[in-house]
Amino acid sequence: MKTEVYLQGANCPVCFNTVQQLLLDDARVEAVRMSFSTHCLEVEHAGMPNDDLVQLLRQNLHGTEVAG
Repeated sequence: MKTEVYLQGANCPVCFNTVQQLLLDDARVEAVRMSFSTHCLEVEHAGMPNDDLVQLLRQNLHGTEVAG
């Protein structure tokens, strides 16, 4: 499954890198593509519920206003 998320207001490049590594460390995640300049995240995953993905984003990205 591929999930794309627009992260309006995400303002911390260090947090973006942290989230990318947390996702890559998860066995349910196959690939991660992130763009800090466009605030876009694309995750290819199998078995990771979208609720888990959203929770990880909210816990680790500063300034995030909307994850949708």
